[in-house]
This record gives sequence, C-alpha cells and structure tokens, in this order.
Amino acid sequence: MKVDRSLLKGLFGHFNPSCGDLVLTKSGDLIGIMVNGEYCALLNKVVPTRTIQLGSEVATQQTGQMLSQLYDRIFQMPLKLQ
Repeated sequence: MKVDRSLLKGLFGHFNPSCGDLVLTKSGDLIGIMVNGEYCALLNKVVPTRTIQLGSEVATQQTGQMLSQLYDRIFQMPLKLQ
C-alpha cells in the first residue's frame, strides 16, 4: 500500500515514516510495516513459515540457508518494496 504522506501531514503534523516503522489504525490495530518512506507492507494474517530456536542448538538449524532463502525472496520483489 502506498502511503499518502500529504494527507497524513494535514491530520497529524510532521509525518516522516521510514523502513521498519509499524503502521497502526487509530484504535491501535496493526496494519503493516513500512518498507521504505512511501510503501507499507500490509499484514493481513501473520503466520511464520520458519522459526529459529535460540540457544545451544542454533548451529544445527541451518540458519544460513534460511536467511539466504529469505534474502532471495526479498530481491524477487519490485525494487521499491525491497
């Protein structure tokens, strides 16, 4: 979703979202996460596809391969959403 900052500036004053900012409704419900200064990734239902258990067994979980796959998925997205 593209965020119209000019509309939000009129409502809230200075508004400068950046990557990683959470986007919430007025009632506090999570809508998404800003991927850059213009676009928000909508979160309809968050279901983890992979997990990492921290601790002494972390080395056996192939975290390098998992992060590499996530990296590849991100770079398949349109440039403005990466």
